[in-house]
Amino acid sequence: LDELFETHKRVMEEDFGIAGKAAKNKDIRIYSSFNEYSVNEPDEGKPRPRNNPGFIVGGSTLVVYYEETDPSEFYWVCFHEGAHQFFLSLLPGASPPHWLTEALATYFEGCMYSRATGKVTPGFINHTRLTQAQGVLKSRKDATASELFLDVPKERFGGLEYGLAWSFVHYLIHRPGEKSREHFAAFVRELNGSGVKPAAEVISISLLTTAT
Repeated sequence: LDELFETHKRVMEEDFGIAGKAAKNKDIRIYSSFNEYSVNEPDEGKPRPRNNPGFIVGGSTLVVYYEETDPSEFYWVCFHEGAHQFFLSLLPGASPPHWLTEALATYFEGCMYSRATGKVTPGFINHTRLTQAQGVLKSRKDATASELFLDVPKERFGGLEYGLAWSFVHYLIHRPGEKSREHFAAFVRELNGSGVKPAAEVISISLLTTAT
């Protein structure tokens, strides 16, 4: 968990341009099995389902369970949901669009954890998300970014939208140019808070600034 903490902190600062002292002292509540998690963390009075393997309480505590049938699921949830936890702590009161918060969290899904060394290696691409995004872009060539993921409401934001949002963020961070990460950090700050411009307009300004 210490390695997980350092990975989130390092990548958010280096790739997202987000850093701050608020990242300290994050709590993770881990249940030893799905049954304990499901019963003790009910969702609207009902046992929490297996397809809801982790969540954030009060913007500060990450609640997960150790998936005994597939330990890699536990690591994946910690990478993704832990990113939400850090993002919320580094930008308290933030209200960025749903697609951006999920894209930033999905960015960490490609991390690899070695039980032998106890180290987390960031930077790997999640090939499932990549394949999904490529498939949608090939089949819907005339669709706009707004139609594909920018303006998709939270209740309809699913696996395909996760892949598309992640691929867009990955492009903005890793596109050619030594100031790509700097521009992305400004982009995130611009989308944070109330009364911001529509996402599509902010994106257009960001790309224009980079081009010039």
